[in-house]
Amino acid sequence: LVTVCELLGVSRGTLEQILDAPATASTAAGGPMLLAGKSVCFTGELLECIGGERVTRERAEELARQGGMLTQKGVTKSLDVLVVADPDSQSSKAKKARDYGTRIMAEAAFWKALGL
Repeated sequence: LVTVCELLGVSRGTLEQILDAPATASTAAGGPMLLAGKSVCFTGELLECIGGERVTRERAEELARQGGMLTQKGVTKSLDVLVVADPDSQSSKAKKARDYGTRIMAEAAFWKALGL
């Protein structure tokens, strides 16, 4: 699990929180408490489908807000999570997030983390 988390950009502390959290811990919108209150930004073209429809940037931001997250348009030092379709992305947002040590999550892993 530690190796998988490292590949996904999930910190060891977050892994420990996940393993220690009750299986039913979630926000009212259905997302894990671990992401509620965190800031998120999306980069690149989103590829996943939810409910049979491809997720647009606007829908992604709406779903993140419903999960209790704060959406941002750009990467700053205070950003908690950058969501990318391709974890190897070389976009300017991804490069900046790596420079800042910001957690980068693959899009599919992000939707699973939100319970979608």
